[in-house]
Amino acid sequence: MVAEADCGPARFYVAAGQVVLCPEACGALRAEGNAAVDVLFTCAPLIQ
Repeated sequence: MVAEADCGPARFYVAAGQVVLCPEACGALRAEGNAAVDVLFTCAPLIQ
């Protein structure tokens, strides 16, 4: 799992039950006029 300290330009992390975009990812989305984020989730465990 990504933590805030592991942030990068295309990453996010979960804090207090909220999905938080890393600053670089947030900045890239804000720079795009019509940017959108799709959030897909599942309750199934992830295989890493």
